[in-house]
Amino acid sequence: MKNTTFNISHLYNSDLLIRFGKLVQTERKIIHLVLECISEIDARKLYLEKAYPSLYEFLVQDFGYSSSAAIRRIESARLFARSA
Repeated sequence: MKNTTFNISHLYNSDLLIRFGKLVQTERKIIHLVLECISEIDARKLYLEKAYPSLYEFLVQDFGYSSSAAIRRIESARLFARSA
């Protein structure tokens, strides 16, 4: 497999900060999409089709989220659903 990791150690400070800013913008867009998907999975109870008793178990066991990360995402996704 080809290593696609970009070595940032050679970047000028200004270039590193620009790159970081762009990545933060991308992260915000992606987390919104992730929360939207979790919200819809929750609404449809798709975790039951995979034989998980809860959305929490589904995220931790099937997707490898840590316990705290799963809880934060579930709470955020449910807040997202209520505000939509």
